[in-house]
Amino acid sequence: SPRVLAYHYPGLWNCCGINSHGLALMWTSAGLFPPVPPRVGVPTYAVTAEILRLKSVTAALEFLDRVRYAGSFMLFLGDAAGNMAVVEAMPGYRVVDRSDAALYRANYFMCPGMIRRSRQNEPQLGVDHDALRMQGMRRQIAEYRGRISVPMVKTMLSHPDVFSDNGTRMATLDRFVAVCRDRALWACRGAKPDNGPWWKIEV
Repeated sequence: SPRVLAYHYPGLWNCCGINSHGLALMWTSAGLFPPVPPRVGVPTYAVTAEILRLKSVTAALEFLDRVRYAGSFMLFLGDAAGNMAVVEAMPGYRVVDRSDAALYRANYFMCPGMIRRSRQNEPQLGVDHDALRMQGMRRQIAEYRGRISVPMVKTMLSHPDVFSDNGTRMATLDRFVAVCRDRALWACRGAKPDNGPWWKIEV
């Protein structure tokens, strides 16, 4: 098995990480508007742990084809060869986004097929912090126009557009940037823009 650098805390076993093959994974909850009920199957944290033993985005997607997962989730996947994918999943159904555009999500499904299947409603701006963050990320990505680098992503993840709560409850604990070719994870503790510092951890 490869070496794995994973993020966890009590109650959340494994939701983010990178391995020595250069495969990186970021997880977020989904199927919340309204809640999609779980089914008998493999818990999400076991799914993410298994993916972090694999070598590539392709291998991760093949694994997801075979496993029966219990809950709803979104996975952001990248590997050292430059492959990327966002997986939107619920029990019995999933959609993979491998578009050339910047791949980003808040805590809700965006693919039309997944929205129909899960009967989700997009959160309303001014009510839910996820919708506010999504709007902020759209503005940031449009400003950088695809010229993405580690310093730029750090700036984006600290921008008031992303972290201004407008009176709503914020849920972020920490921020991460995975650099697959370097087999490294940049991390910054805390949810406020002035928290820091960022530090680099290599597998």
